Amino acid sequence: MSFQGFDTMTHGYTHTHNDQLKDFIYKRQEEYFQQGRARRDQISTPEELAEYVRQFRKDFLEGLGGDCFDGAPLNGAVVRVEEYPDYRQEAVIFQSRRDTYVTGTMYIPHGIPLPGPAVLFLCGHADEGRMDGDYQRVCATIARCGLIVFAVDPVGQGERASYCDVKTGVRSTVGCSADHDGAGVPSLLTGRTMGAYFYCDESRALDYLLTRGDLVDPARIGVTGNSGGGTQTAVMMMLDTRIAAAAPATFLTSREEYMYAGQAQDSEQIWPSFTNRGYEHVCALMAMAPRPVCVLATSYDFFPIEGTRASVEEGRRFYDMLGAGDRLRLVEDPFTHHYTPRLAEAAGEFFSEVLLGKKNTARYAEARVLPKEKMYATAKGNVRLSIPGARNVHDDSVLYAEQLRRARLALPRAERLERARKWLEERVYFHRLPTAFNARIFPRMHCRIEDGYLGTTFSWYSQKRLFNYGVLIRPEQYEFDRVRPTVLAVWDEGSRAIGRHEAWIRNMWEQGYQVFVLDVTGVGDVRQCPLRIDDTPDRYYKFYGTLYKLDCDLLFCGDSMAAMRVYDVLRCIGMLKSEIGLTEDLITLYAEGIHGMYATMAGFLKEDVRIQYGDSLIRSAEETYIKPWLLPYEDFYSHIIPGMLRYFDFSEIMREDGENR
Repeated sequence: MSFQGFDTMTHGYTHTHNDQLKDFIYKRQEEYFQQGRARRDQISTPEELAEYVRQFRKDFLEGLGGDCFDGAPLNGAVVRVEEYPDYRQEAVIFQSRRDTYVTGTMYIPHGIPLPGPAVLFLCGHADEGRMDGDYQRVCATIARCGLIVFAVDPVGQGERASYCDVKTGVRSTVGCSADHDGAGVPSLLTGRTMGAYFYCDESRALDYLLTRGDLVDPARIGVTGNSGGGTQTAVMMMLDTRIAAAAPATFLTSREEYMYAGQAQDSEQIWPSFTNRGYEHVCALMAMAPRPVCVLATSYDFFPIEGTRASVEEGRRFYDMLGAGDRLRLVEDPFTHHYTPRLAEAAGEFFSEVLLGKKNTARYAEARVLPKEKMYATAKGNVRLSIPGARNVHDDSVLYAEQLRRARLALPRAERLERARKWLEERVYFHRLPTAFNARIFPRMHCRIEDGYLGTTFSWYSQKRLFNYGVLIRPEQYEFDRVRPTVLAVWDEGSRAIGRHEAWIRNMWEQGYQVFVLDVTGVGDVRQCPLRIDDTPDRYYKFYGTLYKLDCDLLFCGDSMAAMRVYDVLRCIGMLKSEIGLTEDLITLYAEGIHGMYATMAGFLKEDVRIQYGDSLIRSAEETYIKPWLLPYEDFYSHIIPGMLRYFDFSEIMREDGENR
């Protein structure tokens, strides 16, 4: 059999590997969910609730990466005014951060007492943002109930599409989700999430409303939005105490139910360390209590209605504790994922009742929809194309990464490396539970890969209930029970890529080494089976594919696939020592390809083994992931340890005694 045809499968002689990664991550989350429920169940007084919310707000903002506001002035301006029978419409633009412009539309009903109540409308994943026809109808419906409505474009939507060539005027054709992830996924390397940038924009939109003292009563400001806008509504409920009432739509459910639904989420919807700290969607309700909340939901949503109902039921206990049980309500519409006419009308009734003091009703069907050109706040319908020097999140990430690099390199080298080592150890060993290797080795069942060469299969526990796998490839004359110098190879696709590395393996044999090829978690023979019906093998590593979803779950747990895989490499070194008697001086790590980064980091933490660096190894995460313009998603979450660039880039931890091969 040739190298190219080498079959590494164990044919049922070990535990099944195909679903182990999902089961491992789900079980871990279930334990966190149970701990979180137990903690919330212990809250029995308003004082305990207040302390819980205080700690939650601190933890949640920290998980997002902190406040990214840089002190820039708002410079808000009304750039266009249109009069319609029911309301005046103003096109507004303001600055949320330096040279970062947010476009919006203000609906100001005719004949209402001023200053009056206002509602901040946050858009879901519609490419046209606030100019989307359905969102125009929702805003108009609420406005016709007597409330000022301020709708703003999120990052990557409406007039804020990020990826535009200012020289040619050409916009990329990607949708808003890819726009969000294009900058949001790499930004994790700096420790900031896309959610932090979204929250900054929304908080600044509220700041802008407060500058309009002629129109807006600061004590009567509400917030609503659905889908991704429901996510951001929940964030505002969690963090901004200036909100007087909220109506989150088609989002609020529970992390637990959403986990079982098998869905992933865009980068701004991922809240690192939210789950392992015991938090749940109900925390948005706890943070709002006793202020009025109307949860808007559709019964057939992919945000599971079971979680919505359970969260509202749990949240009601805290409202009752504060004597405000009647201020929390749930409105369901038997429909699929949408800010439906029924929900829009319910939002108008709710906000008019709690902010105006009387329930008004407006018909969704009578709402006006304008051509988007009539709503532009910029000359060309795009901030980047209309305002010289306008920046986006990608620009911020590039600048922030540069600032972090300068700060790192300003430290003495010994201090910088010690700081990096301590941080990396914390991330790699985070919540790992000690367990025996319980290795399965099949020396009598080796596969002949070519005349004179044999492959022996291994599997062992990296973590409890999580097997890793590997293949020891050696010339036939090498006896299995003899200790020999061994190269531990970490490369893309693991054992399934042995054929592509034939020349290198032969070269190692000629130098007297045997080669052990490692399958880190989710790779090679321990590849997770698809989680979605449409998740074909070629989508395994793609946007919203199987690994994307599991990576998201790990981030919620305060963990990452990259940190787990570095741990896999360290455990493999321990297994080789324990099970076949190798000592550190007989082991050499080989780091190659994208996945070689796991060996690079393991070699930094374990300096008593040798290391070789391959030619295609990634040497700079900043250059590879931060600086490029709109990289198509290729399993980037599996390559990122959030916050890494605050402590090191790969080239800075590559060992001076390492060999380049």
